[in-house]
Amino acid sequence: MVLDLLQGLGIPAVTREVVLTLSETDHAGAAASWCRLGLPDAAPVVGVHVGGRGRKRWPLQRFLHLVRTVTGELHVPVLLFAGPEERHRIDPVRDCIPAATVVAPALGARAFAAFVARCAVLVCSDSGPMHLAAAVGVPTVAIFSTRQSLQYRPRGPRHVALFDERGVAPEPVMAAVTKVLADAALPPSGFDGIARGGRPLRVAPQRRGEQR
Repeated sequence: MVLDLLQGLGIPAVTREVVLTLSETDHAGAAASWCRLGLPDAAPVVGVHVGGRGRKRWPLQRFLHLVRTVTGELHVPVLLFAGPEERHRIDPVRDCIPAATVVAPALGARAFAAFVARCAVLVCSDSGPMHLAAAVGVPTVAIFSTRQSLQYRPRGPRHVALFDERGVAPEPVMAAVTKVLADAALPPSGFDGIARGGRPLRVAPQRRGEQR
């Protein structure tokens, strides 16, 4: 709304995306840590963040199901992120985490952004890491369980928001990850980036003054 107001005053918006610019030092530090963790430079890595608050948090067992499917069916390594509040949830299930999965060390916000910038896609609940990933240009597959939160989803054809008030199942998340990886080099398709119950929703172009 603020950008529309400025545009009405004759001040055009350069971009409607949130952008975080990382320094060469940020990138170099992430690259060094990436190498120490044994992650590949020339192949895609799927980032998975298991955080989220209250109803926004996707169940840990569903994250683990997704990780097993990504590593087992796509043969793509997974980098598992967990914030300070979630790290204690990882330790009891380490035996269930596939060998092709690397658990990222504890990271501050900027170091996390530099780390996730090296991922091909980030899967996450509606959370701060979702916004950081979008801000550094990484496609996101974001899982929503509240309709109001959809207003704050990352915009653009590279991002997918999966929404189901009853809880999103792992299968549509896996399908979205597969599609994002396959379509990474393709131009936008006109899909608005929201899927409800795993089914894409196509919408008519929005005119000024209309509410979707």
